[in-house]
Amino acid sequence: MKKTMNGFTLIELLVVMAIVTLLVGIMLPALSRGLGDAKSAVCLVNLKQLVSGFHIYADDNDGRLPGEQIETMWEELLHPYLNDRGVYACPADADATTLEAGISYGWRDTLAVSDPASSLSGRNLGNVSRGELVLVFDSIPGWHGETVIQAGAVDSSVRRYDHAEFYTNLDWTVH
Repeated sequence: MKKTMNGFTLIELLVVMAIVTLLVGIMLPALSRGLGDAKSAVCLVNLKQLVSGFHIYADDNDGRLPGEQIETMWEELLHPYLNDRGVYACPADADATTLEAGISYGWRDTLAVSDPASSLSGRNLGNVSRGELVLVFDSIPGWHGETVIQAGAVDSSVRRYDHAEFYTNLDWTVH
C-alpha cells in the first residue's frame, strides 16, 4: 500500500506565490490611483464648502468679501460659517497637518493675483459679473496631477483647471 501525502510540493507553492505577487503588482498602481482620486474628490468637496462660506460671509457683510484692510485672516472670518476646520486641509496636501495654520487653500485676494484689478478682496460679490472667476483654490499646484489645480468659482461651481487656464483666470479683471 502506497502512502499519500497531503500538502503542496515546493514547486506548487512557488508557482502560487509568483501568481499572487504578480496580481499584487498589477493591482497596487490601480489602488494608489484610486486613493489619489478619492483625495481629489474630498478636496473638491472642501472647496465647495469654502465657496459657500465666502457667499454666506458676503451675505452677512452687505455683499462684500473679506478685504485686505481687515486684520483677521480669511480662514478665521469664514470659520463661523463652516462646520469643521477640516475643510481647510486638502487630503492630498501631506504638509497641511505640519503647517501651523493647516491651510491648503488660497483665495483670489491681492496675494493670489498679479494685478489689483483682478482681486476679489473687499469686492461686492453681487457686482461681480463673471461667475466663472476663480474664488478659492488649491494653494499648491500638482496635488491632483502634474498640471492640475482644483478651484471653486464665484458662481459656486468647483472643477479642475489645467495650469494655463487657471493662471489666465487669475489675470482676468474683475468687473
